[in-house]
Amino acid sequence: MPEEQTFIKRLVFKFVRKRIAGATLNSALDTTKELNSKGMSSTITFLNDHVRDSVKARYNLNSYMQLTKQVSRLNLNSGISVRLSQLGFNVSEGMANKGLEELLSVANKSGVRAWLEHESAVDTGSLLDAYSSYHETFTNTGIELPLRSAHISEIIRGLPKKGSMLKLTAHSYGYSKAKPHDPVELYTSYARKLGRANSVYILENDEKTLYTVASRASIPKSNLIVELPLGCSSKWLKRFAKKRLNMGVYVPYGKDWIPYAINRLTEGRIRGIAIGILNGEASGSYAR
Repeated sequence: MPEEQTFIKRLVFKFVRKRIAGATLNSALDTTKELNSKGMSSTITFLNDHVRDSVKARYNLNSYMQLTKQVSRLNLNSGISVRLSQLGFNVSEGMANKGLEELLSVANKSGVRAWLEHESAVDTGSLLDAYSSYHETFTNTGIELPLRSAHISEIIRGLPKKGSMLKLTAHSYGYSKAKPHDPVELYTSYARKLGRANSVYILENDEKTLYTVASRASIPKSNLIVELPLGCSSKWLKRFAKKRLNMGVYVPYGKDWIPYAINRLTEGRIRGIAIGILNGEASGSYAR
């Protein structure tokens, strides 16, 4: 890596480091312990993408299973969040599904929530198929829904009518120009429809947006969990706490942080500039 690029990478990491628990599993577990002590749950994800063979897919699967078992052993209030691409979906769909079933079985036995993330590397139809295949057998499995997808209404109609764990997020590919750009109205509309019979999480980078949504009287609060990424403002956390909402934090860990930083924490023109600066290092499958 050129010296200039290494320098820029270090600068970028200074910006995102508070958003990442650390490079190791223990760092994620310690972060979750701290969050739990403050009355908040967590969702932990492993930052390790670029899967091009079965060896890397198996490594990721083993890492997630170790994470799941540790969350259970330590009795932490936390779930895990996995991307099908991490389990080798783009190498072999069958291999990824087999790995997912193995992971969900461990999570179910351990009493740990497991989320299937939306991403650019796996089409939404395949993600829905995976969820539909396993959610009845492994009842603590949830799916992330791309809030601004052109097909969000069709996706929701294809989901079970009740008993699902659903996570709404505006940070995804495939935004629909036909829908309003204000995420508050979208979150409110779908949370109201879904929250009466399902557990609904809302994962949002912008604290003000999430606070506004959570303040809407029309949204069922008993089944609502609001979730912010690690590193969010402590001022906002206190405001959420005063509302006595179910609060969660999205906790990423691992060395492969560049795709996450680019796709999760930057948008629009800033994202294009960031990718250019890092000269294509963020070409992995992680997508938000």
